[in-house]
Amino acid sequence: MAPAVAMMVMGGISAVGSIMGGIGGKQAADYNAKVAEAQAGVARENAALESERVIARGKATASTARANAAASGVEVGMGSALDAELASIAAASRDAAIIHRTGALKAWGLEAEAKNQRWIGGNTLMTGFITSGANLAGGWGSAQLAGKPGGETVADLATIARLRTLK
Repeated sequence: MAPAVAMMVMGGISAVGSIMGGIGGKQAADYNAKVAEAQAGVARENAALESERVIARGKATASTARANAAASGVEVGMGSALDAELASIAAASRDAAIIHRTGALKAWGLEAEAKNQRWIGGNTLMTGFITSGANLAGGWGSAQLAGKPGGETVADLATIARLRTLK
C-alpha cells in the first residue's frame, strides 16, 4: 500500500473512532441524566412520605397525651394541656417541613446533575465530530507529504529523533 493511501486510511479510521467515542460519551451522559432524574423523583416521593409519617406520629403523640390527661382528670382543650397538645403538633409540623425541604433540595441537586450530564453529553459528541475532522485533515495532510522530499510526517520525525539518540 502506498504511503499516501495508508495515511488517508489511518486518518479515516481515526476519524471514525473519534465519532464513535463522541456518540458513546453522549449515550453514557444521557443515561446518567435519566438516572439522576429518576433519583430526584424518588427523593421527592420519599420526603413526602416521611413528612406524612412525622405528622401522623405527632398527631398520635398529641392524641395519646390528651387521652392520658383526660384519664387523669385534667381538663383538656384548655390551659396547659391544650398548650402541650398544640406544641406537640407544631413540633411535628416543623419536622415535616424540614424533611420536605431537605427532599426538595436533594431533588434539585439531582436535577442539576441531570442537566449537567446532558450538557456534558452534547459537548462530548461535538468534540468527537471536531476531532474526527482534525483526524481526517491530518490524514490528508500526511498523505500529501508522504514520499515527497522534505515531506516527513510527525511520526517520521519522531522515528528519526529516536534513531539519532541511539547512535
